[in-house]
Amino acid sequence: MLIFLFSLPSFASNFTLNEQIKVPHHPVLSNEDALGVDAVIIKGQWKVKDVRDRFQKASAIYKRECGIKIFLKSLKVVQWKYPGSGLFYDLNDYFKDRYFDGTQQFLEDLNMTSRPLAIFLDSFDEYMPKLATSFPKVSLATDSNALNTLWITNKVNKPSYLEKEPDSYSVLAHEIGHILLNESHVFGKKPNIMHHKLQMLNDDFTEEQCLKMKKNIKSFIKKH
Repeated sequence: MLIFLFSLPSFASNFTLNEQIKVPHHPVLSNEDALGVDAVIIKGQWKVKDVRDRFQKASAIYKRECGIKIFLKSLKVVQWKYPGSGLFYDLNDYFKDRYFDGTQQFLEDLNMTSRPLAIFLDSFDEYMPKLATSFPKVSLATDSNALNTLWITNKVNKPSYLEKEPDSYSVLAHEIGHILLNESHVFGKKPNIMHHKLQMLNDDFTEEQCLKMKKNIKSFIKKH
């Protein structure tokens, strides 16, 4: 692992970039269905290796199931004044105000416009038990700074969760799927990576899901 930036000056009073992690270059062919995902770790319990491993598993699923290339485009480790543990959850549109220790303020301080953007944090506040969440176009106003972001808490690394999670499943692939499909969860009796029930989750995308994601990737790249 090569780290070439240390303790850089704050971008805002609440925010410091600690590490810019070098990631492999992934050339994309003109005829290839491919999308790079930028990622940020809020310094805490997440390790760089954990994030790399999760991208590797998610990428393998997309390649095998849909022939889609998903890759880690950039990775930063940041120190925020308010830690990843207990970050106040104000991502939905009904939060009209910024909270000094909230996710909207974090995104504002981070000041990254590239999307999709994956945020790895310790946890949300005690009133928000979510393990992970994402915000495709269908869920937010087009001017929201949380649009096409996904958030994965360290709770997905806890033994109490991992013993219930199907081995073939990838929470990162699931959250990226929400953004690329621009849909909520799958219901029904067939297992699927986008299913709403934990026991029905696996690594399967349907042909229809794959075709829709390939179509959306093309429009997504034009905007970003």
